[in-house]
Amino acid sequence: LFFKLYPKPPFYFRMKEDAPMLFAGLWETWEDEEGPIETCAILTTDANELTKEVHNRMPVILAGEDALAWVEPGDDKDKMKELLVPFSPDKLAFHAVGTAVGNVRNNSPDCIKPI
Repeated sequence: LFFKLYPKPPFYFRMKEDAPMLFAGLWETWEDEEGPIETCAILTTDANELTKEVHNRMPVILAGEDALAWVEPGDDKDKMKELLVPFSPDKLAFHAVGTAVGNVRNNSPDCIKPI
């Protein structure tokens, strides 16, 4: 019923154990005629069983040794590819939140209160 009344509500995703949520990303600095350019991207993968209720993709979430392996990858490119999978839905939780979260001027704990 909720999704029929509010077709695209915002959601708050978190780790069930309230640990920080770490995403796999890429960062690079390159030069153009005006000087250095900093670029970054968060990598995505297919949605897991939990997140596909909201979207067909999700960020690549890393935890524990996987997060350390991403930051210090060494030469094992196959290991890096193995990390680009949906995160366990058992370790995540989410709930719908109000539309105030969509405005950068709103910066309070009220933004993540369930509706």
